[in-house]
Order: sequence, then structure tokens, then C-alpha cells
Amino acid sequence: MKYDEKKAQDIIRCFRLADVTMKTWKHRGTIPDQYADPGYDPSGPALLKDTKRVIDITQLPEINAAAFTSVGYRKIVDVSRHHLRGKRASQSFTEKEVLAFKSEVTRLRNKLRAFTKTGGEKELKAVIADDRIKHYVLFAGQKRMLGRLYRRLSAYEYEIEECRVLVARLYNHLKW
Repeated sequence: MKYDEKKAQDIIRCFRLADVTMKTWKHRGTIPDQYADPGYDPSGPALLKDTKRVIDITQLPEINAAAFTSVGYRKIVDVSRHHLRGKRASQSFTEKEVLAFKSEVTRLRNKLRAFTKTGGEKELKAVIADDRIKHYVLFAGQKRMLGRLYRRLSAYEYEIEECRVLVARLYNHLKW
């Protein structure tokens, strides 16, 4: 891409590059083409402990890893195969992906916390409706209650209490 001072300033501000970079680009007369690509991610590979935490969370039986939008499911599978089974991975998580996954887990934990604090049926339905949770695994012993909720009937109080215990356990597993 041809050098333009306004464009160079915007790129340097956007990607937090050193000010000396503009001087180099001006001397060369070009700006590297990678900065024109909207999908360009300058962040490096994620820390090993963060990568392992992402894998640990996605390996939980109650979690539907394919429903997380911050990291692609195939990438999760590829990286976890490398770390869990020693198979060769073609890619690893970037810092940006781990940060997005962490914020998505935080939003999920907030939804779970809302149910464990209030214990209302509305919050329980929100937990059940969340695609990232396999509610049929989480509430395996509560099939009758789930059936009533699907038929738009209300759940009994003791069933909601049992669900609060199960959700609190999942909430604790999702700590970063």
C-alpha cells in the first residue's frame, strides 16, 4: 500500500506501533499490506496456562464447546488434541482469542451467578436456554422438571433448589 501520512497515523494509533515506524514507512514510500487486511491480528500466541484453561473449560461435560463464538470449534479441537494427546497441532490460540473466550466465560458465569443468587424460575429458564451449556447433562436427574418447563409449567421449589446446587458447582468450575 502506498504511503499516506494520515493513513499511517491511523494505523500506528490502531495497532499501537512505535512512532519511529512512520519515519521508516515514509522513507520506504510504502506501508506493509498486512495492515490493510481487516482480519490481521498482531497479537502473539497465548500463554500456556491460558491455553490449558481454555481446554479445561471446553472439556467439561456440561459445556458445549461448539457454541462458543469467540474461538472456532475446529481450532479448539485441534489445540486440545495437541495438548491432551500429544498430536501435532497446526495452530494455537492467540492472546486476542483467549481474551475473547475469557470474556465470554465471564458472561456465562454472570448468568449462572444470577440464578444461584436469586433462584428464580426466570433465571433458570435463561440458564437452560443458553446454548453454551448442555442442560441435559447438567440437569441429568431433573428430566421431569425440564419437561414441565418445556410445557410452560412451573417447577417445584425443591427442584429449583437442586438445580441451584448443580449450577453453583458448574459456576465454580468456570473460575479463570
